[in-house]
Amino acid sequence: MSSTTEQDRTSYRKLSRLRWIAWGTTIVPLVIGAVGVVSVALQAKKSQEDLRVQTDEAARLRDEKHALENEVVQLRATLREETERVSSLRANAEALAAQQSKLEVALSSPDTAGAIATVRATMADRSPRERAVALRRRAKEVGLHNRPELATQLLEAAVREDSSYAEGMIDLGFAAMSRKDLKEAEKQFFAAALAAENADTNGYYAFGLVNLINVLVIENRLDDAKQCANLIRPVADPQLDGGTFKCVPDPPRSGKLYEQTCPCAKFRKSVTDPPKDEGIPRTLDMLEIALSRQAKLPK
Repeated sequence: MSSTTEQDRTSYRKLSRLRWIAWGTTIVPLVIGAVGVVSVALQAKKSQEDLRVQTDEAARLRDEKHALENEVVQLRATLREETERVSSLRANAEALAAQQSKLEVALSSPDTAGAIATVRATMADRSPRERAVALRRRAKEVGLHNRPELATQLLEAAVREDSSYAEGMIDLGFAAMSRKDLKEAEKQFFAAALAAENADTNGYYAFGLVNLINVLVIENRLDDAKQCANLIRPVADPQLDGGTFKCVPDPPRSGKLYEQTCPCAKFRKSVTDPPKDEGIPRTLDMLEIALSRQAKLPK
């Protein structure tokens, strides 16, 4: 009986050993294999994710490359346009320089008629005022060299170019006064005031009238001078705050505001002051003195 039990125990031990051997030879490899499969799967998934990230990065870099290429194309086009524009500006500048040189040569010529004709031809594409300004500038230069006849001819040509060029007419008036031709001076100063009034430039309107008053006082035509002075003095108007304005130089000459009565109150706006604005009150004071002296004379 005891031997049977011993055999059973031996068999059981052998069976247990075989069971462990079976586990070691079958189950453990299966577990190891499963772990390996899972590890490979995870590695594959990670590789796939890395590949997707790299693919997205490559696509982004490719888009950036295309954008940069497009920007380079646009910059090249812009550079080409700017180069063409600079070339055009350089050509225009050279043409203007040549035109200016030709103009200066023409204006320095003693042949006044030829100089005037050259100015008209050279500046044909410019405005009448620009041609008039060029002729007046040359007239001033000529006047500095004691050539009054030539200066007068150039000024007359300037006024013919632009019939509203009050500055040129005022210069002609001064030229006439230097020749003691008071009638011509009166005509030119009156024309300057009229041209400035029509052009709505109050400063030269007042300046022309002031110089006209000077001529009339010299001629002892005080009543006419008084009428001209009334055109300069403001007319009281409640809407105009007594008819006073702040006069601003136009074109700017002193850069400061000059307060005085409006040279002509019919213009409902700020008015420009003449270049020699101090001449207005001085001339009017002179006229007042002349009128008071006239009143004291025996009838």
